[in-house]
Amino acid sequence: MIEIYTHAPSLRELKNSGMIGGGFCIFLGLLLTNPIYGILFFIIIFVGIYILFGEKKYIYIDRNSFQVERHLFNFVYGKCQGNTRDILQVLSSKFESGHQVTIQSQIDKCQLERAMNAKDSTRLAQEINEWLNQKL
Repeated sequence: MIEIYTHAPSLRELKNSGMIGGGFCIFLGLLLTNPIYGILFFIIIFVGIYILFGEKKYIYIDRNSFQVERHLFNFVYGKCQGNTRDILQVLSSKFESGHQVTIQSQIDKCQLERAMNAKDSTRLAQEINEWLNQKL
């Protein structure tokens, strides 16, 4: 059995997107207009960042089945599962905000992770493929 845990996008990806500077400008503008708006905007941004960095993904693969789960505050959503023997390929590909790892099975397509860098994405796909080749 292989279990892999991934977390939400890192601060590096957030910095590269330009969202921090834009958010700061909006915060400063709202704060100068009305302090209440600035404080409310800060709270909304804080909650958004907590949700973004609070998401966890768990990937479970054993001899018979695989399962990908997303967890946020003890809630499970975005569940994708199938039979391990139905897996056609595990690949790393470029996505608009980074790289992603995808498990393509005969029935479904599961996206494991999106905002990864090329090295981590390739390594994760390679690790899963190596494990699958040993067990199949």
